[in-house]
Amino acid sequence: MDRSIPLLWLYNLHYLDCLQTNIPTQKKIGMIARWIENNPPGVGPGWAPYPLSLRIVNWIKFYLDGGEEHKPHLESLYLQARWLRSRLEYHLLGNHLFANLKALLFAGFYFGGPEALEWRKKGLELLNEQVREQILPDGAHFELSPMYHCIILEDLLDLVRLEPSLSHLKKQISSMLNWLKSMTHPDGEISFFNDATMGIAASPLYLMQEAAKLWCVPKSSENDISILSDSGFVCINDFNTKLIFDTGKIGPDYIPGHAHADCLSCEFSLGQERVFVNQGTSVYGNSSIRLLERKTKAHNTVEVNQQDSSEVWHGFRVARRARPVNFQFGRQSSGYLVEASHDGYTRVVPNLILTRKLELFPKQLQIVDTLSTRVIQALIYWHLHPEIKAEQVSDRDFHLITSKGLRLLFHSEGSCSLTESWYSSGFGVRKKSMVIVTAIEGMNNKVLISW
Repeated sequence: MDRSIPLLWLYNLHYLDCLQTNIPTQKKIGMIARWIENNPPGVGPGWAPYPLSLRIVNWIKFYLDGGEEHKPHLESLYLQARWLRSRLEYHLLGNHLFANLKALLFAGFYFGGPEALEWRKKGLELLNEQVREQILPDGAHFELSPMYHCIILEDLLDLVRLEPSLSHLKKQISSMLNWLKSMTHPDGEISFFNDATMGIAASPLYLMQEAAKLWCVPKSSENDISILSDSGFVCINDFNTKLIFDTGKIGPDYIPGHAHADCLSCEFSLGQERVFVNQGTSVYGNSSIRLLERKTKAHNTVEVNQQDSSEVWHGFRVARRARPVNFQFGRQSSGYLVEASHDGYTRVVPNLILTRKLELFPKQLQIVDTLSTRVIQALIYWHLHPEIKAEQVSDRDFHLITSKGLRLLFHSEGSCSLTESWYSSGFGVRKKSMVIVTAIEGMNNKVLISW
């Protein structure tokens, strides 16, 4: 094993996702044989529970789709399921344990005999428990990452297709579809809150299509206003815009590994084009890039005294974290108002509460950020999608131009600067972009974005 290669990339090699592609069947059989030959039982990262779980499912799906079975391959698959059964990831929980249970159920339903029956029994017992724990009443997966939400949603779809007795999961599937629809931009892809990027989970369109085959569809509405109170997001789809505002916690208290310091961040699309975006996620592990992408300044929100709203550290750790302390939503005569606050900076400045008020109108978005007490420095970051061109016309004004030629005017009461940034549209992918940095001069700052 090449120890210079990050563990995440090694894990991906062991998923055998190739078994779900359109390559010739004989090549798939050859890949299975080579994997068995090069990965003796219990040796190497391929036998870690998470890649093991994904590989078991891909392997069994290949057989269920008519793939040719070979006795040595079946024996290896059975051994992998047995290995997994005694190594369920209770220490990590969340999406890892969910993946383990899905694999255990696939193996339990596929194989016969008393041992496989026990896998199925254990998997069903824990699955129902974890669905209650991990799927919030508003339909969100509790780690609050749109990417992992899609992964868990596909898991549930696969399980219902595998075993009709799991049809009771359709209720959760429908709820998750509604949440996903709300958290998806008009370009058809997910928003970037917490660990989220494209190309890892199935796309929203694919999940909607697969769910429709099971008679599960999201609610339909031309102007979709979603107050996702359990996960803490407000999503407004109106005036040919999409606004997604994070007003809640960073995630479950006992499993914040995929959380970012993104409290009160927002993303915004005009027409089909993203304008303001969070930076996204390009790497895992423990690196400077990983830390940077989790920090407050990688999101469209306020940084105080060069500190993060929640203390993100290492690759998947959070120490002291922001908590929501206020929320209001209202319809105005010609638009919408959302206001929320968090206490994440009280550890930096005693009694400091940050409040953000968003008002969306047919041709304007107004954002007011207010500090409850004075600070040394407060900066607001506005990350632009790489396809947005920015022209600075004064120290407080910018012209923003989309790839389709739409023009927006960005005006701030506080002085601004335009600097280089990065946007991560996929793992291992970082594109140059620009970020507008606005200073709060005093106790508050107002930004007006019109088009």
